[in-house]
Amino acid sequence: MMAVGELHELEEGYWIEVVKADVEMGEALFALHKEGRPPNEASVISGERFSLDDGDIFHFEAKLDAVFRSEDAIMVELTDYEWWLEVPAPAPALPPEIVMKKYEFVMLDGVYGIEVGEADVEEGIAFFALYKEGVWIDEASVSSGELFSLDDGNIFHFEATLNAVFRSEGAIMVELTDYDYGPREVTPTPPEPTPEPRPPIIGTSETTALQILIISAGIIVLFFIILTRQQKKGGEIPETKKGIELLEKKPEMIPDLSVNRTTSEISITEGEELDVTIELKNNGSDVAKSVSLSDRIPDGFKIISGDKFWTGDIKQGESKSIEYKIKADKAGKYTIPLLTVEYEDKRGKLYEKSIKAIKIEVIPEVTLVPKNAYGVVIGIGKYQDEGIPTLKYAREDALEIYNILTDIKYGNFPHENVKLLLDEQATLTEIKSAMGTFLARNAGEDDMVCIYYAGHGSPEIDPTGNADDKLEKFIVPYNAKKDDLFGYGLSMDTIRKILDERIKSKRAVFFIDSCYSGEAGGRTFSRPDIVARNITISEKFLDQLSGEGRIIITACKPDELSLEIDELRHGIFTYYLAEGLKGRADFNEDGVVTVDELYSYVYEQVTKKARQLGGGQHPLKKGTIVGEIPLTRCETEEMMRIKELNLNASRLFEEEKYEEALASWSEVLRIDEENAEALAGSVKSKKKIEESEAILREKQRRLLDLHKRGLPAKEYDEAMILLKKNPKTYTELERNIVEYIEKLLNGDISIGVYVDTLKLIK
Repeated sequence: MMAVGELHELEEGYWIEVVKADVEMGEALFALHKEGRPPNEASVISGERFSLDDGDIFHFEAKLDAVFRSEDAIMVELTDYEWWLEVPAPAPALPPEIVMKKYEFVMLDGVYGIEVGEADVEEGIAFFALYKEGVWIDEASVSSGELFSLDDGNIFHFEATLNAVFRSEGAIMVELTDYDYGPREVTPTPPEPTPEPRPPIIGTSETTALQILIISAGIIVLFFIILTRQQKKGGEIPETKKGIELLEKKPEMIPDLSVNRTTSEISITEGEELDVTIELKNNGSDVAKSVSLSDRIPDGFKIISGDKFWTGDIKQGESKSIEYKIKADKAGKYTIPLLTVEYEDKRGKLYEKSIKAIKIEVIPEVTLVPKNAYGVVIGIGKYQDEGIPTLKYAREDALEIYNILTDIKYGNFPHENVKLLLDEQATLTEIKSAMGTFLARNAGEDDMVCIYYAGHGSPEIDPTGNADDKLEKFIVPYNAKKDDLFGYGLSMDTIRKILDERIKSKRAVFFIDSCYSGEAGGRTFSRPDIVARNITISEKFLDQLSGEGRIIITACKPDELSLEIDELRHGIFTYYLAEGLKGRADFNEDGVVTVDELYSYVYEQVTKKARQLGGGQHPLKKGTIVGEIPLTRCETEEMMRIKELNLNASRLFEEEKYEEALASWSEVLRIDEENAEALAGSVKSKKKIEESEAILREKQRRLLDLHKRGLPAKEYDEAMILLKKNPKTYTELERNIVEYIEKLLNGDISIGVYVDTLKLIK
């Protein structure tokens, strides 16, 4: 039994305290104190088991059985408790010798390491340096058979005998034996005894020469004293001591720069800004002069603030920080190149230090698949009117595009969101209903809309003369009449009105695999009346179809033929359209195919294939949409495996199988080495996972309790969703709402105030 505020000693130097407790909620907050400091806390619910530790060797576990009030004091009852100290495992035995190459660096522990610098086989001499966290701190030049030591000037030491310097397979090697390293106990240095004062020398000197040369602040001191014919009062002149000399070797005075470059993130969203910091520190024994730094940024980024250039001097022991901010304009994988810093010493000798490149991944600004995606896919190969020629592959083309759009590996459009009309299904009424009713009722302004048509297109003389080329263009439905397209065809003007007045989406893409030349062949049929007039068909009707928030991509120019060939068993345009959607068009290899990437790929491939066939076919693109529009994703087997492992890790995470989750994430890193640094951020320690998960569970529990006490279902569901969401993806409105969720959970505001506040900020 313990009261709130009570400290209970568990072991010498360790106490447990009940910090606070809530009888109604049945919960308590415990703290573990080590030498009066609380390194660990746990919030516990009645009936729950918890543990506390000092992050080292001490562990305490118990079950919170009850929280109750007794004699005006809040008490807690703990059962099934135990504590223990872990005995550290003995250090593994060291190998009998260390064999190192010239310039090789060997870590001694997580902080210290040694490096072989220069080494001479004939002389049997080698140079060693001791580093602490990458910074040089001590050095020694050693001959074979000699015992030497290095230390950090505090407690860490390294001792070894240089056994041999030899050549092996073209490399100079050194062998160290009898080595030892680690912290040593520091004993206070006794004060030096004060020397007894010497009696003064009294007398005269006919010749007294005294030369004292002090060099380099007491490091090198040369005393040369000549005393001659000195008379001593009351006695004989002692024999003169000549040539007293003390000389210490002066170490070479050189600058030594350490360079470190970091970025605020290694995976950002398109349009986000990235902070780059370069830290320079002079760890040497002299000033680094004319330091020159010129960082480079990859294409796709631009500098927002700061400067990536710097020149100047850095004194011994001083540091310099250079910061600049860059912005990603385009998604993809980028590399900030190797950085080399140049500097000189006082004598003008040039030095260089280089640091490795940094890989940056820029994720597309928009999500891969919109919140809701809708489509209409039409393919007509056979027509009711026998005067309209049959198309061999229009039906197959439409089926291929439909399958890609609805395939979970590519478009991932829900099947119920895509209308498929083939041959006799594609009547004038059904096409108008699919485009003007189905899409109008379901697709919102922010939703994705994709329309595809494969079939005949045809012009007809416009008696009104409204069109600049005096022709009206039509899509030819299944039940159209060749000689009465005005009555039975779907005019481009009608389609324009549907797109303008009925479809709300600002992210609509319309693919048209047909042509309007009026010549025989391709996906149009012969119109001798038009060919005889030698009319040049205008592109203006395509400009009218397109517009802001809408892209139109056609198989060819209006006066060209859209070809289909047996070799591909598709129309040329649709064959390469399908290949592009499945990944061939993913030029920046980010796993996403955008409209711009797709058009570039299709145009290049279609024009090339048409030339091989002796013709000309040039796809057209009209209209604009703000931002990149992703149409499909394209996952390789490796990408799918990574996704599977990540999903598996997330599932194990939810099941609190933390060790297995970490193993799955580690496998991701093994497969995708290029992005290992970016993915490493996802692999957390078990303790961190448990802590973050426990915090989320606690918030969810409190929210559920508030729901039972009157928090409306709508506000409760909204809060639960936001708590699980990644804070980096919050909108400004969501950040405001989360701020008030935290106030509600902490008891700073009531349920009523919370609900009223939400109404105001929304």
